[in-house]
Amino acid sequence: LAAQKNEVEVVATVAHLLKWLQANGAPDTSKLEPKRFRGDIGERVGLIASKDIQSGDILLEIPEALCVTSIDAEKHELVGPVAKDCSELVGLALWLMAERAKGAASSWCQLLHTLPDTTSSPILWADQDRVELLTGSPVLTEARNRQNALQQQWSNLSKQHFQPNSDRFNPEVFNEADFMHTFCVVLACTAYLPSAECFALVPVAGNMGRTGNDNGCTLDYDTDRQSVVLKTTRPYREGQEVLVNDGRPNGELLLS
Repeated sequence: LAAQKNEVEVVATVAHLLKWLQANGAPDTSKLEPKRFRGDIGERVGLIASKDIQSGDILLEIPEALCVTSIDAEKHELVGPVAKDCSELVGLALWLMAERAKGAASSWCQLLHTLPDTTSSPILWADQDRVELLTGSPVLTEARNRQNALQQQWSNLSKQHFQPNSDRFNPEVFNEADFMHTFCVVLACTAYLPSAECFALVPVAGNMGRTGNDNGCTLDYDTDRQSVVLKTTRPYREGQEVLVNDGRPNGELLLS
């Protein structure tokens, strides 16, 4: 679950991102628009249909060059050599840490501004809170295991790469706490693209609500179009929230 920045600000930045996508090669971004929603745990930002949409329509087509994958992480001028030895999601977390450190100088700043600073993943909770809220759920053990695994991975990366090269890797940027929070942002906001068999940070998709009942839209890489395509599986009325299908189990969704 993403812990969003100021929702008014996020709506504006997502709207700007849609315009940026179209200016950079996305064919049509006018079928979606951001909206604030009130929920049980506060407000969030999602995407709604800006007009009536038919089943099977393409809502968004994002050229592959505007999406971020582990290939981009491995080619990064700073963290690339480290990312090559990591999993996809860890590599993307390192990429995100490095790009955020650039601020407005990052060529990806339009995307970065729409991502949350952190999430409410149980991986980040104090163990007392996990015990209180998750006792009896397998998520309790899984959250502990994930936290321990990430802390161990950071310890190994830090000893091998970051501590010996602190002149290149600013400790105020590359530290365990920021790594944990950034990894959880990646976990919440990346999409798995079955046809490309990879995870990707896909602009706008990370801001969309998820559903596990196959009643949302499909999001996948289209080889012919060389783009990530968001396609409806049912009609949407103007103003309805557009969700993305997410086949992960409920426990996995809670961890993200």
